Amino acid sequence: MSTFTINQTPEEKNIYLYPTGSSATELTAIGSDENWDCVNDTRISYDTNTYVYNNTTSTLTDLYTVDDTSVSSGDINSVTVYVRGKSETYNQEASGIYAIVFDDGHGNKTYGTNHTNTTGWTLWSENWSSKPSDSSSWTWTDIDEMLVGIECSSPLVVGGNTNLLLEPNAAGDLSNLSKYNCSNNYECVDTAYDNEYVYNHANSNWLYDLYNIPNHTTESGTINYLTIYARMGTNLINTSNAGIIKCKLGGTISPSGVGDQFYLSNIWKYYSWKMTSQPSNSAAWTWDEVDQIQIGGGLHTINSVGKYTYFDHAYLLVNYDADVSPDIKTTQMFVRVNYIPTTTTATLNKPSSYSISHGRTIKSHNFWNETRAVYGVQRNNKTLNMSGSEWGSNAITRLDAVRDMAEEGGEIDIDDIGDRNVDTSWILKSFTYNEDESTQGMYNWSLVAEKA
Repeated sequence: MSTFTINQTPEEKNIYLYPTGSSATELTAIGSDENWDCVNDTRISYDTNTYVYNNTTSTLTDLYTVDDTSVSSGDINSVTVYVRGKSETYNQEASGIYAIVFDDGHGNKTYGTNHTNTTGWTLWSENWSSKPSDSSSWTWTDIDEMLVGIECSSPLVVGGNTNLLLEPNAAGDLSNLSKYNCSNNYECVDTAYDNEYVYNHANSNWLYDLYNIPNHTTESGTINYLTIYARMGTNLINTSNAGIIKCKLGGTISPSGVGDQFYLSNIWKYYSWKMTSQPSNSAAWTWDEVDQIQIGGGLHTINSVGKYTYFDHAYLLVNYDADVSPDIKTTQMFVRVNYIPTTTTATLNKPSSYSISHGRTIKSHNFWNETRAVYGVQRNNKTLNMSGSEWGSNAITRLDAVRDMAEEGGEIDIDDIGDRNVDTSWILKSFTYNEDESTQGMYNWSLVAEKA
């Protein structure tokens, strides 16, 4: 019996691939022990509690393996890699790096466009219509071998305003005050409320102490001002019982006189001196000066036995706009492969019958005299109904090939029927088959299609 063919070239499709393992792990993982597991959320939803990040000025890279696709045929149009990133609290510095990385699986890396992350999650993407390592056409082997990842860095940015508190940790250049309950003068003022202090007893001469403080450690940024705090008091309110705050920087003690003195209260009280610039030359503060400065103060007391002025706590407060490397986070990564499936062909025995129907839209109008007009307005699409039978060892295989086309949907081309009205393009609407009740191994099929 003669046969006819049905051909179908499906419309382009997308498959989505997700990380399944790690090839390189320089970023820090949060939410899972495995870096790849922190970023393999589906494209539909993502969990911001799992991510990888870099908060250093160094450029770091993660690379991941992705699913092996079950598809092995069809023409690949493009590969698009998606990644969702953000910068925590502060926008990423403009000179920072955030780029998608493609590795062909043989160490040949290609870096995508560099992006700058803000504090909101952004989905970035890089599309390649050909293999980026050598510009050749994509193959399905390339898809199975490829690695994808992210490269990022976090240069310093001006962050929030913050304070650094530094308390005495060593003697300075002056230790003229008497000490109580401590071995060294600086130990009397390194903490408050500990019943340790330095004092002046009945001495109408100004007596001064200076103390060294620790160097700063990792802090950086623009210094706005320095403030020295001193907790002082007296047992007699008198204009002779006074205190003053002093500092020493670059060999110069400031202030030079006692014009900035303050009269002390008979209760402990903090006094302060705020310096927006260096007192000796009005230059802006740098961290070098913070490391060099000595802080302290002086006490003056009425020359009378039993009259005291006290000093029990000193510290330096550095107010600055901190330089920070914000966390550059990645919470999601996936790959989209866009391709056109291979044309499929099915061969069936020629149908035992077929028909083409022409539907027409009908409208009617009722007139005032109770008459009615009926007329056709337009022709609907042609509908093809076709039926036939298959038998033999490959009958099910041939029938399933057409059924798969029906499930795929879309356009088909019928050929070799010998009727130009049928041998053309159609939209396959349905295809069914059942085993013949009277003849074992014979299957009756039915096809319905509309004109494309």
